[in-house]
Amino acid sequence: GTDPRYEAAPLYVVRHLMRAFFGSADAVTSRAHRSQIHEATSMAPRLAAPLLELLDQDPNDPDWEGLEPSIRQQRLVESVIYVLHATSQRSPILLVIEDMHWIDPTSRMLLDDVIATLGSARIAVLVTFRPGLIHDWSALAHFNSVRLDPLSTRATEALLNGLLGSHGSLDLLKER
Repeated sequence: GTDPRYEAAPLYVVRHLMRAFFGSADAVTSRAHRSQIHEATSMAPRLAAPLLELLDQDPNDPDWEGLEPSIRQQRLVESVIYVLHATSQRSPILLVIEDMHWIDPTSRMLLDDVIATLGSARIAVLVTFRPGLIHDWSALAHFNSVRLDPLSTRATEALLNGLLGSHGSLDLLKER
């Protein structure tokens, strides 16, 4: 999920997502992970450098180093989209983004681009956000929205009793 503490950290969510995608909660530092990235981009080798840099690795690519920042940003978008689409051809993908309202602006732009390209790909994106988040996804043919209203007091009590039990010592906790 996203976190308000990292709202200003560029690409925090995308970095977290790609680390999870390549099987590492921490920085991708092992040769195996570098190899995974190169394998995932084998049909488009120029797309490895943006992912390596995103995951705190030296891309060791002079062509990448010489690119303007705007081109590097676009290449990163292409890399993420490429890897997701290529992987979805082998197996369906579910991306879960919690609390989209806290996302950093750079991750938001990249995820908007990913969502716009889904079309018939075997990728589902589940996004949670508070009312008021503005997006352009509703214009996309592959977009569906499900609004979840807040639970009533009675439903909340039933949920908490089911999860925590009904012992009186929990009443103060449940009131919060």
